[in-house]
Amino acid sequence: MYNYNDKKYKKWRELIFKRDHFLCQLCAASKKLNAHHILRKVDRPDIAYLRSNGITLCEKCHHVVTGKEQVFEKIFLAITARKLTLELVYSFFSNLCNVYPELVDKFKKIRKWDKIPLVMSNIIKNKHVNTGLCGKSVP
Repeated sequence: MYNYNDKKYKKWRELIFKRDHFLCQLCAASKKLNAHHILRKVDRPDIAYLRSNGITLCEKCHHVVTGKEQVFEKIFLAITARKLTLELVYSFFSNLCNVYPELVDKFKKIRKWDKIPLVMSNIIKNKHVNTGLCGKSVP
């Protein structure tokens, strides 16, 4: 069991939230946020508290991602490093649709699927995500 009251964890979590402007990096939600370890802390305890190993996700997106970290690892590392490219986004979505359709269905079920491309587009444009734009879909 992980100690969520640990001072190191709380400091790491706050650093992740601040870097990500207190927004889910998949759907831009600003409530019920979680600091997610990109490389699972059980697998890589040596980097558990590095800022580069964390990303802000809302509770719903976090639930979909948990247990499938390897699917999201490359895209999350690119998002947090602000090195996201159109090619990487295309590859990520192609992989999800073709190899992990069950994840697509989970995102659709929680009504996040249409928001993710817009958020990633804004990240590529190097803009801070605006939660007011999330209702629009990317053409």
